[in-house]
Amino acid sequence: MISHLVASGYEGSTVEDVSYGYVYSFGGRIGYIVPLAVASLIVTSEYQSGQIARSIVILRGRGRAFAANVVAATLAGSVLGALFATLAHLVSGAMFALNSQDPRLATSRHLAMYSGILALGVLWSAIGAGLAWLVRNQTAVIGGVLAFAIFIEPTISAAGNADPSVMRIVKWLPGPLNWAVSWPAGVGQETTRRAIGLAPGTALVVLAMYAGLFLVLSWILMRDRLGFSRGSTIAQ
Repeated sequence: MISHLVASGYEGSTVEDVSYGYVYSFGGRIGYIVPLAVASLIVTSEYQSGQIARSIVILRGRGRAFAANVVAATLAGSVLGALFATLAHLVSGAMFALNSQDPRLATSRHLAMYSGILALGVLWSAIGAGLAWLVRNQTAVIGGVLAFAIFIEPTISAAGNADPSVMRIVKWLPGPLNWAVSWPAGVGQETTRRAIGLAPGTALVVLAMYAGLFLVLSWILMRDRLGFSRGSTIAQ
């Protein structure tokens, strides 16, 4: 619907680059919740059902069970995230075409954006798996991320837009990192470029560090729980 409104607003005129970037970036700026939710659901479901205890026995080790669970969750989240990103990309292009505008569906810039969004899906799946192992409750994981994304981070980002010194810190947070990958930093007004902050490649590296930190921390905190209580077949 938003893609249609943007495209139809340019009836009889040429669509600006910033509007193309805004529309095609939705798959990353908003769609990250899909791989995160899927990965966290897989992790929390296996833990809460006690399946992780059987995985430890079958795979002969807590480390192997933990790694297998994280890999499976990340893979599943990445695949569904890629499907969502592809659908969002195609629908956005269709909305431009239906409004007699050049969809620019396969330009180098928008294909680069699409590729970056696919990479985001992998990283957010890993983050979702790590957070789920730390929290062990999917509702808390998704609720916490949404609360941060909808209420807390926009407030911080707004303060950063008004004060460049604040933005030097804010640009390292997950939200602006998503923007940096999903929307080319060179497109848009100066305030938009300032809000994005980092180059797409750099933003992906930083987000990967977030994912690695969550996974390492989750393993450190959870390894004692990935054992068996005496006389029980349920993981602690």
